[in-house]
Amino acid sequence: MQGGSGGTCEHGWQRSQCEECGDGSHVTILDATEVADSDWEEESHEWLPADPGFRRGADDALGRLLGYCIVQGLHVPLPLPAALLAYLVGAPLPTELGRAVAWLGAFDPPRAQALRCLLAKRHGPHGEVRGVTLAALLGETPLEEPSLASLVVSDASQARLAAEVVEQLLLGCRRAALAPLHRGLAAVVGEAALSALRPEELCRRLLRWEQPQEGVLLPRAESECCLCFHASGWGEEALREAYRGWFSQWAAKLPPPCRCALLLLVFGGATGAVLARPTSVLCGGTAEARSLPEAQLLYLPAASSAAEFDEQMDAAVAL
Repeated sequence: MQGGSGGTCEHGWQRSQCEECGDGSHVTILDATEVADSDWEEESHEWLPADPGFRRGADDALGRLLGYCIVQGLHVPLPLPAALLAYLVGAPLPTELGRAVAWLGAFDPPRAQALRCLLAKRHGPHGEVRGVTLAALLGETPLEEPSLASLVVSDASQARLAAEVVEQLLLGCRRAALAPLHRGLAAVVGEAALSALRPEELCRRLLRWEQPQEGVLLPRAESECCLCFHASGWGEEALREAYRGWFSQWAAKLPPPCRCALLLLVFGGATGAVLARPTSVLCGGTAEARSLPEAQLLYLPAASSAAEFDEQMDAAVAL
């Protein structure tokens, strides 16, 4: 794609907009707008359509429009699910059990809860249940591998099967429908440049976040906050205030890609109505942060200092 400010650079972006070889300056023409009343919010699942014939021509054009916004440095205030961002850049979905279910929970809470209930049981000769298959969980979902529904769950295989279930429910049944969107985006920014991105970096470029922003996750007014440190969930007020302070300080200095990654992990998206979901923040009993979007819970890692907390949270936002 040529034209304007020196054409396209080796990284696949308009040269004047490329952060690697340009001067880094840009003009944001389209500012963030309120999308709470948009049809996209009411029908958020349209961003992950399952019908291969769904808006095929429109999705190709939409992909080109997203690409144009990236190249021109325009802000795109649309609800983009984490799974969609991963698909567009060709990144695999998480295979770690807890994180995989969390990605499903952000998009389909009831199905994620059912999957967690299934995983909580012991399966096999000496377990609570025997002979359970994935048919009830998958329902009428069209599958790339129809045999998946008939596989019997066992203690040995449940982690692997859970990852396959998440893959099928989020993307496997939608690849044909999403292909035009990816094709349109790649036609503008270039396939190589697109595949070189991580999901959180694509999200950042679409949102045009350039600098850390204090208060993005934890505004001063608790009533306006999507992350809530409710006193009832903490045994001691001093502990709650310590963790709230640590989290606020850590989040305020997050570079934009990491801030996008955190929002994708906790809410399944970095803009739109998902950020209005009040999510309770609690102290977990492990050294890892855990997100349960379907239950609107975020468990912070157990830590004894701000430095230890920062280190553990930094590891948590690595998608």
